[in-house]
Amino acid sequence: MSLMDLLPKDMPNFRPYKVAPISPVDSLNNSLTKNTALHRLILQQPIQSHLQLEKWYRVNVDVVTEMGILLTPHKLEEEFQQGIRLTCSIYHHNANYQNDEAQLIVEVEPLMKDIWDADTAPVAPWPGFAPKSCHGGFKYRLSTAARSPQSFVPVALPCGHCYLMIQSTSHADSILPIVIGPVHFDQSFPPLLNHTWEKTFQTDSTCSKCAPIDHREDPVNHINIHRKITVKDGCHLLIKERWNCGTPGKLWDSAILMTSLFANAIYKHPDRFVNHRILDLSAGTGYTGIYIAKLYQNHPHPPTVILTDTKEALPLLYENQAINQVNVGINQLMWGKKKHARRVTSSTTKITKFKAFNLTKKTSCPLDIVIASDVLYNAKDMVSLIQTFLDICTYGKTVIYFGYKNRGLKEEELIQFFQQCRVHFHVKLIQPVAPTSQSDNLDSLLLPSQSIPYHSHIPLLIQSGACIYTMTKKEK
Repeated sequence: MSLMDLLPKDMPNFRPYKVAPISPVDSLNNSLTKNTALHRLILQQPIQSHLQLEKWYRVNVDVVTEMGILLTPHKLEEEFQQGIRLTCSIYHHNANYQNDEAQLIVEVEPLMKDIWDADTAPVAPWPGFAPKSCHGGFKYRLSTAARSPQSFVPVALPCGHCYLMIQSTSHADSILPIVIGPVHFDQSFPPLLNHTWEKTFQTDSTCSKCAPIDHREDPVNHINIHRKITVKDGCHLLIKERWNCGTPGKLWDSAILMTSLFANAIYKHPDRFVNHRILDLSAGTGYTGIYIAKLYQNHPHPPTVILTDTKEALPLLYENQAINQVNVGINQLMWGKKKHARRVTSSTTKITKFKAFNLTKKTSCPLDIVIASDVLYNAKDMVSLIQTFLDICTYGKTVIYFGYKNRGLKEEELIQFFQQCRVHFHVKLIQPVAPTSQSDNLDSLLLPSQSIPYHSHIPLLIQSGACIYTMTKKEK
C-alpha cells in the first residue's frame, strides 16, 4: 500500500510534492556570490563597547561577499572546506598609544555550543568558523600580565581610539579583517557580575578625552565597523563602514583595485600627482581619495582631493576624514546637476576693490583626475552619470578612471553604457602587467610585488571581474 492510497479520496487539489523553483532573488544572489573572491567579516550582533578586564565576551561573525550576502554552500565547499581560523588583537589608531598596547593581553578561545543554538549549527573546535560554515565566532577576554587579585596592578589604559581587530590567520589574503570600536576599558578586578547601568566613566578621570558613557539608554552599544588598511610602514587608514546605509556605506572591490592602481603609481613616482586636482566621484566611504591624501600628507605640494556623494552619504565621508585626519574637500554632487558640477570645477576668490565691500570671483579650476569607482550598478542612472562625466571633464586635461565590476547589470545594458560613453570619450581598458614592468604611467595595473607592499588582494579582485577603464574627452 502506498502513501497515496492512505490519503482521503475527497482531498481537493492534492498534488505530489514538487521542488519549489528558485526565486529571482536567490538566483541573483547565487550569481553575485559566484562573482566574488575577496570576502568580508561582519558582526552578527552588536557587542558591548564598554569592556571589563578579566571578563569573557562572545563575538559572533559571518563571512559574506562585498554585498553582505552569505556565501553559498558551493562557495564554502570550494574555498573553506577546512574552516576559518580567527584571531583578535587590540589596535590603537593613534601612535601615542602604542606603548599601552603591550600592557593588555587578548585571550581567545573557541565558542561552546549554547542550549539555544540549533542542533545543526556547527561549532568550530578553534576560534573562527567550522568547516563549510559561514557563521562563526569566538570568546575573548582582556587581561594584564598580572592575573591574580593579590598581584593585580592597575595599568595606564588607553582612553580613546582603541579598537578590536578580528582577522583570519588561515585565509588572510581572501578575507578582509574587521575592526570594531572604539571600545573603552574598565580595569575593575574581579569583574562586576551585576551591571547597574549607571553612568560609567573611563579609568583615567583626569583625561580630557574621557567622556562619560550612559549605558542606561543603550546597554549594548552599536559598535562601529571599520576596515584597517596599511598605507605604508607605521601608517594606517581606518575606514568606517555603515552596512545599513546601502551602496555608499561599504568598501567595494573596485575601490580596492582602484586604490592599488594609484598607490603603485605613487610608490614608483612620489611626485606623480603634485598640485593635481583629483575628484573622487560618489566616493562612498571615501577610501580611494583619503588614501591618496594620506600618502601626500607631509608633501609640500600635495594634490587637492575632493570627495563627493549624495547629501545622505556626506556624514560618513566627514567621519572618515576626521578618523584619518586628512585634508580633503567634501561636497554634495548629484549626477546630472550642472550646478553641483560647476562647484567642483571652479574656485571662489575674494577680490578687495573698495574698503566698503568685497567682491568674489569664480575662476575655472579644471580637474586633472576623476575617480569613478563602483558607480555603475543601475541602468536608469546611466544618462545622468554620463552627463556628469561631460560636465566635470575638460578636453585635453581630465582623465576619468572608471572602476567597474559586474553585479547584476544585463549584458545589453553594459554594452549600451559603453556605446554611449564612446560617443563623447576615448575609452580604454587598463591591462594588468607583471611587477617587473617599467611602465611609468597609469595606463597599466601593476600586480603586487615586494617593492609595492600591502596590495596582495589584486589577483583575487581581477579574478572576480573587477577592472578599470580610462576615459578622456573627445574634441567637440
